[in-house]
Amino acid sequence: MILFGLALALATGFVPAFPRLVVRTQAGTVLAAQPATPGCEISIRFTHSVARTPVLETLVVEGNRLKLRETLYQDFGAGLPSELGPGEEMSLEPDGVRITGMSRYFDHVRFHVGGIARHQVILGDRVLDLADLVGPGTQIDITVVNYGWLISLVKGVVPLWARR
Repeated sequence: MILFGLALALATGFVPAFPRLVVRTQAGTVLAAQPATPGCEISIRFTHSVARTPVLETLVVEGNRLKLRETLYQDFGAGLPSELGPGEEMSLEPDGVRITGMSRYFDHVRFHVGGIARHQVILGDRVLDLADLVGPGTQIDITVVNYGWLISLVKGVVPLWARR
C-alpha cells in the first residue's frame, strides 16, 4: 500500500514541488521558466505609450510572490510615479528617474503586450521580445508556480525560447 501511494504521488507529480518563475500567455503557453530562488530578479522593459520613453521595472522573488523593487524611467509624465510610498527614495540620475526601496507585492504580474510599448521580459542575460514572440494584444502572466517534476513535463514547462 505504501509503495502504491508513493507511485501515485510520483506519477501525479506532487512530490517534490519545485518553485519556478514562469512567464506565460493567458492561453497557457510558457514563454520562459526558471528556478524561483529567493532574490532572483525579473525585469520588464517597455516604451511608455504617452511619453514614448523607456521604462524599466525590476521585480524580485520573495517566497511565492513578486516584489516590485525598483522603477526607472526617463522623465515625469502621465501614468509614471511622482509620489513615493513608505521607504521609497527617488533619485535623478543621468539615465532618468530611479525609485528604489519599493515594497509592492504581487501574486502575479499581468499585462497585455503593446505594439508601441514593445514589452520585453529580462531574465538574467535572456531578453524575451514579447511583441515579436507572441504579438501585440497578448495577455502575459508572470508568477511563481510550484510544479512537481512530472507536472513540469506534462504541462510543458519548457520555455518557448528553449524549444527552437
